Formats: sequence, structure tokens, C-alpha cells
Amino acid sequence: MTPFSFFLPFAALSFVSSAHASSQYEGYVRTRGTKAPLKQISLFVLPLKIRITTDDKGYYKTPEIPEGPFEWVVNASGHERYTENATSTAVSELVTKDFYLEPLSSGVFETTITAQETNDSSRQTLKTKKAQSLPGAGLDPVRAIQNLPGINRSSGFSARVIVQGSAPQETRYQIDGHEVPLIFHFGGLSSVVSPDLLESVDFYAAGYQVNFGRALGGVINLQTADPFKERWRGSAFVDVFNVGGHAEGPIGEKSSLSVSGRYSYIGPVLGAVAKASDSFNLTTAPTFYDLSSVFTTELSDTLKFKLFSTASRDELKFVTAKGFGEDPLLRGAFRNEVSFFRFIPQLLYRPDSRTEGRLSLGIGNDSILNEVGTQFFKLNNTAVTARGQYSKQVVDEVWKASIGMDSRLNWADIDLLLPSVVNSGGILNPLSTGEQRRTSLKNVQTHQIGVYTNHEIRPGAQSPWTITPGLRFDYYTTLKALEVAPRIATKYKWAEAWSLKAATGLYSQQPGEGESSKDYGNPNLKPTRAVHATVGAERSLDLEVGQGSKIYSGVFGRWFDRLVVPDTSTVYSNLGKGRAIGWENLITVESKPWFGWISYMLSRSTRWNPSQPEALSQFDQTHLLTLIGGVDLPRRWKISARVRYVTGTLVTPITGSVFDADNDAYIPLRGPVYSQRQSPFYMVDLRIDKQWIFTKWTLSLYLDIQNLLNRANPEGLQYSYNYSASESVAGYPILPTFGLKGEF
Repeated sequence: MTPFSFFLPFAALSFVSSAHASSQYEGYVRTRGTKAPLKQISLFVLPLKIRITTDDKGYYKTPEIPEGPFEWVVNASGHERYTENATSTAVSELVTKDFYLEPLSSGVFETTITAQETNDSSRQTLKTKKAQSLPGAGLDPVRAIQNLPGINRSSGFSARVIVQGSAPQETRYQIDGHEVPLIFHFGGLSSVVSPDLLESVDFYAAGYQVNFGRALGGVINLQTADPFKERWRGSAFVDVFNVGGHAEGPIGEKSSLSVSGRYSYIGPVLGAVAKASDSFNLTTAPTFYDLSSVFTTELSDTLKFKLFSTASRDELKFVTAKGFGEDPLLRGAFRNEVSFFRFIPQLLYRPDSRTEGRLSLGIGNDSILNEVGTQFFKLNNTAVTARGQYSKQVVDEVWKASIGMDSRLNWADIDLLLPSVVNSGGILNPLSTGEQRRTSLKNVQTHQIGVYTNHEIRPGAQSPWTITPGLRFDYYTTLKALEVAPRIATKYKWAEAWSLKAATGLYSQQPGEGESSKDYGNPNLKPTRAVHATVGAERSLDLEVGQGSKIYSGVFGRWFDRLVVPDTSTVYSNLGKGRAIGWENLITVESKPWFGWISYMLSRSTRWNPSQPEALSQFDQTHLLTLIGGVDLPRRWKISARVRYVTGTLVTPITGSVFDADNDAYIPLRGPVYSQRQSPFYMVDLRIDKQWIFTKWTLSLYLDIQNLLNRANPEGLQYSYNYSASESVAGYPILPTFGLKGEF
């Protein structure tokens, strides 16, 4: 045997092994910056014509790839095409390789008003992620809803929401369907729940259906989001006014948790602005914080548990020594604090696709403290709310029936020392002219119970008509009054993109606690009432312009009855009446990289009673126009702007004053109530965003400038102590907010 023949078998074996050397690859395909998994997308190995599809977690695993050069190609909708040259190793092994694909857009300007789970024609919804970066919103989707038609502009730093000419106290604020005392922190510059915990903000205007009640104006409901389950993620931000953070992720296989908190130092900042600006005559400004969390767990395949918790505290402080013409009687202490917390446990039961049951509680406490000199008002209220609803698709695509209940029970302790003074036309007589009243009430109970049934009916599976009749019963235990509220809504879809909507119904609300109090008011008052009616047409522009584009135009009417007004014989009576009518329009256009929004409302709101003829209400605004536009620029720059024009605020003129020697104070002489209108409100806001996307996190820079033109918009009048001089109260001046936000 020759030496060559001896080594031949080994050489052949080596050749065979080399020919079959190969490698396998596995890993995840994710979005660059957010690490979000890209599900069911394709990876290609070229020129070997190998194709792999990721699973629901973004995971992939290739077959064996022979030794040699090849090319990775990864395609995913909404992301840049990924290509990379590579070489398979000569040793058989399993190689880990992750891909991070660059997103084409961060979606800042996607502000589509979404379709609804129910056929409630009054409901408009803004998704949180789509509304946070609107100019003037300050990263807050709750503030963004104020751009919608149907919401009047509230004056100054007010945290109130005015819906279609109704009074602020006639609108209810809710979180997951449970009432809370306020939805904005003092000043209205931020909502009481961190945006990172919200799925959407729902706004219900004229004609809302029977699942909500006890509100003549409307309802704003914050819908919390389920925490992220696939991995832990979070964010942190800091800007001129606030600092905050957020984290969420899985706890075990079936549970998840999200936690978010914020602290605002806006009071000291605005104080510095007030001291540096002669045109900015602000005397008080807020400081606040909030902390919230959401926990969810799957108890079974058909039952889910969710717990939302939140705590919020606001404090209003002086930022200047004193205001214009300060009343010498208003000296000494000043405190204004509002705090509340809520625990909202919820159960969702879905045994099949046709049946759903929801049951939830709201348990919490509300605390209010107001001190001005020696006067004070203290409220400590324990609130328990309950909601339940059972829905069944009785006949597929023809009939869906729901029954439900919601109730509110309060135990309040009230302690106050306040004078009974005239407050007509928004002008308060000096406190010293009123009779001092000291009241201390313990365990004051109020209970409001509501039950309802609602039905969505289509005459046939292919019918363009949907009719939604409903009936609601509300019992007010304090007033011993039962109110029956029939409501009906209908929708007609006469073409693929066109629909016509209409709704009407009866609504009731309990008078204010002070108005129906036996000590300060009239315990024989009845619930206030209103009839709503609305008709509108909507056309989708998704196919012609882009997803989320549409046109809406409609009219509304509200007729108020049994409104509470002052009465010389009974302190208060139900003799007030009113009406609010209007025309609303909304156009949204999204054609990347451009975005546009036009909102316009023409309205008239009046009130009257036996002692006062019909006149404009305090919250009447004839014209309200909002224009928003934005563009997505290269290198992840974005710029947007908002222009708002609103008819001026109504005020009551002072024609003079008389001196009250007994109380050493001047009493104003009023002209016709709310008969003068101040100059129109006009404001331009600008927002600039820049985003940097790193492999596993993103950094955003934002500059949000409110009142870019530094216009001194009049918000009201303030008078000297003897009413001999007055000056206009201006809103905030140019207010730039510069901030950074990191997300991982």
C-alpha cells in the first residue's frame, strides 16, 4: 500500500465534511428604538431563496445555510428595508442574530378620531398616542380634546370644561366610567392622570346614550390602557414645568403592571414670569403631583381582573405680593388645595364572542380646602361608585341588548365659615357685607342610583339603518325624586363613505349640594332637566386622502328646564330655563407627510327666569375656530402649529358703587348681567419635535410655544376695592415649554 492510498480515505472524509459545513441563525426582529417585536414578517436569505416568517414574538429560526457569502433582506410594513451582506461559517453551529428595523415615521401627527365600540353618535374619541403631540397639548391627550368642536374655550387658567354652551358644573369627569371630582390640575395645563396610562379620551356631547347619566352638559371619560405584556418598557421626561416617569411590563405569564408619576413646579415658574412681565398680572399659580398605576391579570380564559389606582394633589399659591386694587379686607391666610384618590377594581367576563359582562367599583376620597383671610371651606368626602353592564348579541348583526346600572354614594364632612353675599353677574359683593354663617356637618349622605337598558337594532343584516333606543331611570335619594329618561339614536349609512347620525333624549342632574342644603339653600328643589337633539352627516376621506381623514357637519340643540336660580322667598327655586343651539364642523386630513385639522362651532346660549328676560348666558361663545397643521420633515423633525379664534368673554359692567358704612365696604352697582363682551381671544401656538432613534431606546426633544405672538388676551375684569378703577385680566403671555423625553 502506497502512502497516498493510506491518506485517501481521510482526505475524502475531510472533503465531504467541508462540503456540508453550514450554520443556522435564530433571533428576533424588532423595531429600532422601541424594541417592539415585528410579527409575521418575512426574512430572505439570497441568493439561496430561503424565506423565514417571524412568529408573534418576532422570533425566527433559519434552516441550515451552507458555508459562503449570502445576503439578508428583511421587509416590514412601516419600516425601512433592511439589507446586510454576511458569510456563513465553516463550522456547524447555531448563531444568534437580532435585527432592528428603522421605522419610517414615529406617527406624531396621527390624530384620527376613532370608530366606536357602540353606536353612540355623540361620542368622539382621541387615541392617546395620536393626540399627545398636538401643538398646545403639552404631551397631554386630555388637553387635546379641547380642539374638538362642541367644547367651548374656558377662560384664563380655568380647569373647567364647557360643553356646547352648558355650565361647567353640568359636565361629568370619569375614569373607566367612575366619577372623579376633576380631570385637570389647577390651571388646566395638565390632566390628573398621566397620559402613559391612557388608551383613549372619550368625549360625549349632546345626545349621549343611557349608559351615562346625571349630566346636562356632557361626559369626559378617560379610558385606561392595559399594561404592556411582552416586555418591560418605560419613559422619563423633564421640561420647564414638569418632571415624570413611567414603567410597564409583565409580572409572570398572566399579569402585567404599569406605574406612572409626575410632579409640576409650574407655580414657581409662572411666578417668575409674572414678576418679570408687566402685562402678566397673575397673582396665584398651581403646584401639583399625581401618581397612578394599572394592574391586570387573566383569572381564566373568560375572566380578566383590572385594578386602576390614582392619587392627585393640587395646591394654589400666591406668586405676587398682591393684585390690582386689592381689597383691604382680603388679607391674611390664603390656601387652596384639592386632593383625591381612587381605587377602581374591574372584572371583565367574556364567555364567547356574543356575550360580555362588566362589573367595577370606585372607592376613594375627595378633599377640598379653601382659606381666604378668616373665611374657610373644608370638605372631606368618601365616595363609592359602582357600575355593571351585561351585553348580549341576541341576533347576529340584527339585535344587541344591554342592561346596566351605575350608582354613587357619598359620606361627606363639611366645615365652613362663609358670608352669605350677593354674587350676580360673576361679580361678588365684598365679603364683609354678608352675614357670617358657620356650619359643621358630619356624615352627610347622598345616594344617586341609575339603571338602564339599551338596544342596537338593525332591520336586517344588510340594512343601512341602525336604531338605538334606550331607557334610563335615575333616583336621587336626597331629593326623593325619580327621573325617567328615554333616549334614541339612529344612524343611516347610505354609501360606503357617507353616514347620517341623529339622537335625542331627556337628561337630569342633581342641584349643587349648597343649593339643596337645608342650611344654605332649598331642600325642596327638584333635579334640573334638559332635552338634547343633534343631527349630523359624516364622510370618510380615507380612500381619497389618507387614513383618518374625514368631514363632519352637524347641528345640536339643548333646552334646559328647572334650572336653579336665586329666589327671595325660598333662597333658590327651579324657575330657570335656557337653551343652547349650534352648528359644528370638523375636517381632518392626513396625507403623509402633511396633517391638517379644521374645527369650527357657531353657537348661541341663553338663560332666563321670571325675574330676568332671556339673555346671553355667561358661557356663550358665538364663534370658535381652531386650525391645526403639521408636517413630518426629513431626519425626524416635525413642526406643527395651532391657531385659535374665539368670540370674547362676556362680563357684567359696573356702573358705580355705594359705600356701606356699617361694613366699611363699597357695594358695586351692576349694569345688565353679561351684557358686555370683551375683545376676541386669538392665539397662535407652535410645536417643534425632533427624535433620535437608537438601537434600544429613543430620545425626543420638543419645544411647545403657547401664545407665540405674546397677545394679551382679555379673560375678565378686576376692580379696585371701591370699584372706581378696573383693568383687564390678561391670559398667560408667550409660554415656551422646552423638554426632553427618553423611551426604552
